[in-house]
This record gives sequence, C-alpha cells and structure tokens, in this order.
Amino acid sequence: MFTAIAMAIPSARASMGNGGPHGRYLPILLVLALAGSLATQSPGATTAGTLRASGANFIVLTTGAALILALLNFLPALSLGPLAGG
Repeated sequence: MFTAIAMAIPSARASMGNGGPHGRYLPILLVLALAGSLATQSPGATTAGTLRASGANFIVLTTGAALILALLNFLPALSLGPLAGG
C-alpha cells in the first residue's frame, strides 16, 4: 500500500525519503545530547545510601537482576512446554 502511494505521488516519495533518516538519526542525536549534558555535571555527594559501583554488593545486585530477567524470559516457555507437548 505504501509503495503504491510513494510511487504515485512525488511529495509522498520525498517525505518518506526525508522521514527515514530523521527517524533514525534524530533519536541518536538526542541521546548524545543527553549524555553530553550528564557528562558535564559534577558527581553528587556520597552518603550512606549511595551504592558504589566498586564493591561486592554492586556485583551481587547486578548479577542477581540479570539472572532474574533471564529467568523471566525463559520461565514461561519452560513451564508451558510440557503442556504444549501434550
């Protein structure tokens, strides 16, 4: 459907040709601008509630979160597999 419109109407062809790069590169530029603004900020004060990224606590929490997310991806298939086989 969209191919027929793009071939028939030159303005549609031009707008789709311009929209592709805008849709691809505009989010990249926005993320880079956000990263640049965050890079210029000074780090906050370290308090008792700050989770440092250099300790064992950070490693355990990060690994645990990754394992939980991986299990949530595979658990439905593992639990429904025997039912589907039937």
